[in-house]
Amino acid sequence: MGCRKMFDRNDLIRIIKKREGNILPWKTGHIEGRSAYLCKEESCLAKAKKEKRLEKKLKVSASESFWKEIERGEQWQKNAQT
Repeated sequence: MGCRKMFDRNDLIRIIKKREGNILPWKTGHIEGRSAYLCKEESCLAKAKKEKRLEKKLKVSASESFWKEIERGEQWQKNAQT
């Protein structure tokens, strides 16, 4: 969504919008909800955030704390381990 380059899905951060309307990063396994994929490169994340691409795609607001989680990579890495 940031750079719009083609990558294998396994090399991207999957963002899920659950039915309740909340969004969360997800790395592995199946979870129901609408998804969008983000490149892990810092410049791509910054561009997606600046241009509100995630919000437009999933029709939801992404909080500043959500973006900080993504930038740190903590949450999606934890999901990969479970």
